[in-house]
Amino acid sequence: MKKDKQEQDEIRNAVEDALKQVSGRPEAALGEFVELQERRIERLKATEEYLKTTLGEDHPEVLALGVAAEEAEKLKDELRTRAEVD
Repeated sequence: MKKDKQEQDEIRNAVEDALKQVSGRPEAALGEFVELQERRIERLKATEEYLKTTLGEDHPEVLALGVAAEEAEKLKDELRTRAEVD
């Protein structure tokens, strides 16, 4: 869980750095980060589904993956909103 928060913070920092570097089209950089988050969400959900079959749906690891996927969805939505605004 702490690792996911750290990963999200790193992504946010990367977005901020990219925006500083990209002067003309920040929405393009944000769009790339949205795509990265979409792939991450797919991996988290696939792993969650697999582990449900092996560990059970109430296992702490499975629950943590579900929370991580939800947080990744929120970050993706935030990035998408910023991309549309900029």
